[in-house]
Amino acid sequence: MEKILEYLKDNHENSVEELMEYIRFPSISAQPNKHGKDIDDCANWIESHCKNMGLEVEKYPTSG
Repeated sequence: MEKILEYLKDNHENSVEELMEYIRFPSISAQPNKHGKDIDDCANWIESHCKNMGLEVEKYPTSG
């Protein structure tokens, strides 16, 4: 448990910055005509972020 708490403390600022970057995307999926590109950009950001953490990622496009 101590290692987890130490990691959280050491990475708090970076984690908050990543969260802020993520929530800046105006990805309102109920308005695809207005925010379609934003939704794609957000999905790409999440894909890249997960890959950087070592996760396997596969995106599935939808019709909206």
